Amino acid sequence: MKLKALTSAITLLGGLLSAQDLPSGKEWQEEQNLSLRKEKPCASFASFPDLDSAKAVLREKSPFFQSLDGPWKFHWVGNPSERPVDFFKPDFDVSVWKEIPVPSNWQLEGYDIPIYSNQAYTFKRDWPKVMGEPPKDWPAYKDRNPVGSYRRTFTIPTNWEGKEVFANFDGVDSFFYLWVNGQYIGFSKDSRTLAAFNITKALKPGENVIAAEVYRYSDGSYLECQDMWRLSGIFRSVYLNATPKLQIRDVFALPDLDADYKDGTLSVKTTLRNLDTAARPLPALSVQLLDDSGKPLVSDTIAASGQLAAGEEKELTTKLSIANPHKWTAETPKLYTVVVSGDGEAVSFRTGFRKVEIKDGRYLINGQAVKLKGTNRHEMEPDTGHTVSRERMMQDIVRLKEANINHVRTCHYPNDPYWYELCDIHGIYLMDEANIESHGYYYGEQSLSHPPEWKAAHVDRVVNMVQRDKNHASVIFWSLGNEAGPGKNFEAAHDALKSIDTSRPDHYERNNKIPDVDSTMYPGVDWVASLAAQKNRTKPFYICEYAHTMNNAMGNLDDYWQAIDSSDNIIGASIWEWQDQSIYAKEIDGKVTVDLDRGKPEQGVKKFEAYGGNFGDKPNDGLFILKGVVFANRDPKPAFAEVKRVYQDIVVTTKDPASNRVEVFNKYFFRNLSDFEARWSLSENGKVIDEGVLPSLDLAPRQKRELVLPFKKLERVAMNDYALRVSFHLKEDTAWQKKGYEVAASQMIAPRTERPKVAMQVKNNGFQVTDANGLITVSGGDLITNRSGFRFTFDKKTGGLTSLFPADKSVPNTKLNAFRAFTDNDKWTANAWFGNGLHTLSDKAARVLVDKSSPDYVRIIAQVRSQGETADKVPEQNSGYHEIVKGAPLGEDGFHFDSVYTWTVFPGGILSFDAAGYGVGPSIVVPGIGQELHFPPEMDRFTWYGRGPDENYPDRKTGSDIGLYSSTVEDLFVRYPKPMDMANHEDLRWCSITDKNGSGYVIVPRGETMSAAALPWSAMDLLQARHPQDLPPSQRNVVTLFDRVLGLGGASCGPIPLERDIVRSDSYRFGFTLYRLLPGEDAADFGKLDVPMTAPVLIERDRRGRISLTSTTQDAKIRYRINGGAWQAWKAPFILKQAGKVEAMAEKEDMVPAATSSREFPYVLPKDTWKVVKADSVERREGEAANAIDGKPDTYWHTQWQGSAPRPPHELIIDLGTKAELSGITVLPRQDQENGRIGQYEVSTSLDGNEWSSAAKGKFGGGQGLERVTFDKPRQAKFVRLVALSEINGNPWSAVAEFDVIALRSLEAPQARDDWSILKVSSEQPGEGEADHLIDGKPGTFWHTQYGLFLAKHPHEVIVDLGKSRKLTAMTVLPRQDSRNGRIRGYTVQTSEDSGTWSEPIASGDLPDDAKLQEIPFKQGVTARFIKFTALSAHDGDDFATAAEFDFK
Repeated sequence: MKLKALTSAITLLGGLLSAQDLPSGKEWQEEQNLSLRKEKPCASFASFPDLDSAKAVLREKSPFFQSLDGPWKFHWVGNPSERPVDFFKPDFDVSVWKEIPVPSNWQLEGYDIPIYSNQAYTFKRDWPKVMGEPPKDWPAYKDRNPVGSYRRTFTIPTNWEGKEVFANFDGVDSFFYLWVNGQYIGFSKDSRTLAAFNITKALKPGENVIAAEVYRYSDGSYLECQDMWRLSGIFRSVYLNATPKLQIRDVFALPDLDADYKDGTLSVKTTLRNLDTAARPLPALSVQLLDDSGKPLVSDTIAASGQLAAGEEKELTTKLSIANPHKWTAETPKLYTVVVSGDGEAVSFRTGFRKVEIKDGRYLINGQAVKLKGTNRHEMEPDTGHTVSRERMMQDIVRLKEANINHVRTCHYPNDPYWYELCDIHGIYLMDEANIESHGYYYGEQSLSHPPEWKAAHVDRVVNMVQRDKNHASVIFWSLGNEAGPGKNFEAAHDALKSIDTSRPDHYERNNKIPDVDSTMYPGVDWVASLAAQKNRTKPFYICEYAHTMNNAMGNLDDYWQAIDSSDNIIGASIWEWQDQSIYAKEIDGKVTVDLDRGKPEQGVKKFEAYGGNFGDKPNDGLFILKGVVFANRDPKPAFAEVKRVYQDIVVTTKDPASNRVEVFNKYFFRNLSDFEARWSLSENGKVIDEGVLPSLDLAPRQKRELVLPFKKLERVAMNDYALRVSFHLKEDTAWQKKGYEVAASQMIAPRTERPKVAMQVKNNGFQVTDANGLITVSGGDLITNRSGFRFTFDKKTGGLTSLFPADKSVPNTKLNAFRAFTDNDKWTANAWFGNGLHTLSDKAARVLVDKSSPDYVRIIAQVRSQGETADKVPEQNSGYHEIVKGAPLGEDGFHFDSVYTWTVFPGGILSFDAAGYGVGPSIVVPGIGQELHFPPEMDRFTWYGRGPDENYPDRKTGSDIGLYSSTVEDLFVRYPKPMDMANHEDLRWCSITDKNGSGYVIVPRGETMSAAALPWSAMDLLQARHPQDLPPSQRNVVTLFDRVLGLGGASCGPIPLERDIVRSDSYRFGFTLYRLLPGEDAADFGKLDVPMTAPVLIERDRRGRISLTSTTQDAKIRYRINGGAWQAWKAPFILKQAGKVEAMAEKEDMVPAATSSREFPYVLPKDTWKVVKADSVERREGEAANAIDGKPDTYWHTQWQGSAPRPPHELIIDLGTKAELSGITVLPRQDQENGRIGQYEVSTSLDGNEWSSAAKGKFGGGQGLERVTFDKPRQAKFVRLVALSEINGNPWSAVAEFDVIALRSLEAPQARDDWSILKVSSEQPGEGEADHLIDGKPGTFWHTQYGLFLAKHPHEVIVDLGKSRKLTAMTVLPRQDSRNGRIRGYTVQTSEDSGTWSEPIASGDLPDDAKLQEIPFKQGVTARFIKFTALSAHDGDDFATAAEFDFK
């Protein structure tokens, strides 16, 4: 025990009242004038009369607490000059004023306008002033700075006599003056921490009047530019409290653990203050630590002597020791109560024993490198704004726990004090963030982090937070603020924080040089994987924002966590954000207002959830406010299931999904699995056939164990799927959920290995085919069963199906579909959809054939062109209006799909559809390529066997188990506040749509699985509805079918989807089979079946010009011909050396042969030899020049725009790597927006890169379509120069998505390598280490196997096709020249004539560890076309393999 004195001068309120009786009116525009007569910050606790009463802890339980929450008299004006200046005087009549609830935001009570802004200030930016003139359409133009005047009365309890009385405001936005009984008390600015004032001298017996004048804007608003609704008022609780004159002003109780994390200490520092007018004797202090039953465990008495002078403070310290206390973690939130008592006063609060430290680049809690599975949480309610009730806080705790979230970042300000109590009790790791964000000044020289005038405000806000929340066990991190620049003001704030508390690390994402941990926002998956692979990092890494969950979003969460879990250096990550921040609104006669009835229905009144701009608020960021894992009312969104599954801490895996052996991994750091009940089930085709409960599992944290599940004996059927599911449930009730709640589950699938085929030859009454009036009708084919009366009608104009059966005449034409109502994460590519007409696609058949050659089937084969109407655009994609602006018609050269549709009718009314085709024009990212079918409204039951029950997507399906699900079509609609694409389900084996009697159709993919959705509205209906209430009455149910769909990614604020989940327009293949379902039949019986049809051939060409032909039918024989020549068997990719038409067909014995696929190819120069030799300007990390020739229309070259923006002309010079004769070029404009699209241009050519000749000049149209430039005459060239002379809107930038040439022929002599190709590679790194580099003749490029998240391990193999058989005696390998990474050591070489049968190794061994060209002699001379090189190991011991060049002798 020790006594330490700290003396500070305290000036009492009474001495100041005469010095400044009235405010000057300038305080709210003085950035260095932070407060007046506000109490110094201190920890949150309550004052009680004695130790026993202090055990209650909560302030409401103290007799010295009085709430002032409730109705206050209120008056609102739009400008300070209009306010009732004398309202604070007790004799001012406020009887006619309306009342407003406190706490509340006045915008949610019928006053003023809510404004949603992400980054911009909602008043004129001119610090520290807030009264400048903004644009005239902003609310702040008329109501420059609204002021709310609050009044109420109170009476002081008689037992408070002789005590000091304080008025406490937990939160007031953004500035307020305070009066009591007409006396000016002071002012405060920091809206998110306690503003406490000593009002003792202003009180009188009986009724007292308290008055607060609240300003919407102040200089403090410059530091409160957070991504949220900008709301005002007294939005947190107001209360009075009383203390003795010799008071316990502050207590800091700091827990710690020993080096073994076993025994604990509690250092307690108590600050006493004397508010009396005379000196007082120092009292002895008792410090006790109580368990959860109130029993004292350890205590100490701090003996004190001497006097404490009036106005002075003293710190008294002690340290308590406790043997092996319960440890506090989010998994085991064990708490104790600290009670400090003295002469007539006791204060209490909770504490938890835990140790936070950084060791060897790892962030540790109680010695464990925990993972923070987090989310960002704003305080926002749809009905009360920033006023959050305790009940809603508890609802958040429940939902967070249900989702396995263990961490919350209090974005971007300290939260309501009660939130920390809940997180302490229930176990949530908190990052406590200071109320600092000056986003509207951004991060450069103008940032408020630099000016010394703002230093005090930065420091003050950080200190306020730390002092208030320092005793909370749940706070394991401090954050200095958010997106407020990198300057020295944050260095000062960091230093001030560390002078108070060094027990926790701090964080600040805008300058990693300052805090204890490194951080970033919205990295890509590959970036995180690369970070995870780094070794010997000295600072832990935290991802403070990721997985931007804007409406239908959250792609790649599982991919992120595969990387995060692989590294102890990465602490974790926090989703942006927890809940939608919508507001309940209503619209009457076109005017939108806040719904004061809080969403309750009103006859004839449109009610909805409002987002930015709905109230006429400007500036606004529209839909960007809707980014929750849960909806505003805390109902889970579909993404909730993904979070729950990815964040779970119990994982079950198996090496063999068909076995009953599984491995359980307890990922908890402090919790044994004996706390849970384990259950298992085995399903066959979605139906449970066996299940059970496992014995209690005693598995320690971070341990694994193999279990054998007690299945019944099972004879597995090859045509059936089997799904094993193991789940873990609460054994007992908890404060947040009932016994039996599922906290974790894993599903393991043993897929079917075969599908029975529909019989080819069955007795039927024969088919009848009619061709009349533009329609082809197929009927008959009836079986001698109840399956009869079939009739299918096809439209010869479209090649589509117009009706299925006689009773279904309302079914419209099927059509190719490559569109969806874009999600917020689709905005990176959605403009290309409209610019290329995907939203208005219609089918036009050029040729329709009827194949009646077999009595077993009838085929309708159509060559179909699918094209949109006009090149449109949606200029505003964030407002929710989504107005489509019509553009120029798409002409003959406009983007379209060419396809071959094959409809095959089998006996019994089985209808099968196959399509194969490709996009003609620029390669664009599409939502998917498939078919859309419409069904009458009465067919409203949708059943599927695939992933569910909620919607899911390719990169958001981990939380969606494969199963058998059923729903009404209407219930599949997800009530996002702005309708968009939804209801998709992945990995469907089959689906059905029926009426209430079970009559309808079963749809089965021709491949193994498909993606499907069913909704009462079309994509265009969803797109054009601003809110769900705006959707038109449904006239049909729409089923969309795709082979695969575009992933969600995170591009609303973050990365686009992974290449794995991107669908491009280059080529596609899709098919399905339709079975009639009669009442009483089981759809699953049809879902197992396949039709005996060979899948059509897909014809594709890669960047090197190689043509590949594939069919999904195993062992199908493929034949092809070029330009009508002889048919020949296809063995391997080939190069088309001239423009021409490739036709291909596939067939297999006992199956219907596929219809012939065809594709027209222009002559192209292989792009693997191209390079950019000059770009006069580039925007680094966004607009690199190489993007113009990377074959990806979603990337682009962009000239510099940050820092400086040089004006045109801008030039781009391409070296084609070979001499060729050119007739022109094509330029694909930037697709995601207009910025940088070239206006006037000039194109020149050169043979040597020095002497140039102008080939064409002109002006581009400014749209998104492919621009074609025809030269004045054919030109011989090796270099092409594009000069951008202007931008379409006069901006200084230039941008190009894709540059290409129109080549007539190559002028170079053919090389042997021209025939070479890579037939197969086991692994390659996209965008860097493609296997093509091995045969491109360039020592500077290289093959690199995949690394990062999708790391591939040895062995790695490459198969080279030489194009024809050659005599070979050796090969050479040139190692990668710029790095030793992945340098091959062990290897084998094999050869083949047909790529099917391989020789024994003709060479094997170890390559030397250097960068020299290495020759590998073969054991004997061989004749072969195919060479397989296998890398067995690397010299650096890593899993990679790299090489620069292969050659053969």
